[in-house]
Parts: sequence; C-alpha cells; structure tokens
Amino acid sequence: MKLRFFDIIKALSGIVLKSSSKDERSQVESIKTKILNFEIVFLCEFMHHVLNDNNYETKTSQRCDINLDEASRASAKINTKMQIYRNYFESFKYKARGRARKYGIVPNLKRSRQRKVEKYFDELASDYQFHNRKKYLKLLFSRMY
Repeated sequence: MKLRFFDIIKALSGIVLKSSSKDERSQVESIKTKILNFEIVFLCEFMHHVLNDNNYETKTSQRCDINLDEASRASAKINTKMQIYRNYFESFKYKARGRARKYGIVPNLKRSRQRKVEKYFDELASDYQFHNRKKYLKLLFSRMY
C-alpha cells in the first residue's frame, strides 16, 4: 500500500467522480477520508520496513526442505530485528511525516476529547483506551511481533 498510495487515492477519486450510485460514492468518500490519515501513512511506513527486511527470513522458514537449525536461526534473526524496530519509533514517525507532507496529509496524530462525565463501574472495568494517539501507537508498536 505504501508504494501505491497515490494510485489508490487517484482510483478512489475517479470512482467518486464517475460513479452514478450515491451509496457507492458515499462509501468511497468514507474510505478515502479514512485512508488520508497520518496514522495510516505511519503504519504503512512501519509495515513496509518490517515486511521488506524480514522477507528473506520468512521465505527461508517456509521452504519445504528446511532443517530445524536453519528455521531457528531465521526465527532468531526476525526476533532481533523486531526488538531493534521497537526503538525506532521516532525515525519511522519522521519518515512518515515526510511522506504525509508529500501526499498533502497533515502530519499530526489525531487527538480525541477526554470524557468529562462520571464513569460507572462497567466503564472502568472495560479495556483502557489511550486518549493520546502517540502513546497508543507506541504501545501498538512495542507489542507488534
């Protein structure tokens, strides 16, 4: 998706302009607004690096004639690379900002409004959601792989 991001947006815009169905246009517009988001650009940047760097190891581990020693070495390499990636959050964010500016997307993470109403027990017992998107993405980033 990172490599064809502009083509995807262009195709969605073409569908909006050429479609005669109002429902289809509204669905495509909602998809387009969701894609034109800094978090999507950031995740595309991260996943592009992860998938490209681990491509050889995953292909090696999927071979039919692989022995256990090779598979464990490939798995260990992927594990060390993923541990290194956890420390590169800011560099991925910097690269994603450059790409977002290129596409005309505001390079800021979304901020959600904090609740001012009183919480009840069932709301307190539910999973905690981060209101700061940067902390939320860092948490996702550290738990991936």
